[in-house]
Amino acid sequence: MGAVLPLLDLVDIALKGYQHLVAQGIIYPVTIGLVTSLSVVGAITSNEKYHKFFTVFFFVYLVAFISINLNLLA
Repeated sequence: MGAVLPLLDLVDIALKGYQHLVAQGIIYPVTIGLVTSLSVVGAITSNEKYHKFFTVFFFVYLVAFISINLNLLA
């Protein structure tokens, strides 16, 4: 499920247009690629250490993403 969220975000960006994509900055495609890749690896692997790492990483990513967006909206 986690691998689907970035892909849905790409659809959202495509619907909003090129200017919206540019406004996201260079970090946007990097994080979309990273989160998608890590999610796919998580779906394939049964390594418990990887899943622990990914859980912490994804939580930190979501908190940072929400904080940045709320700060921009304020």
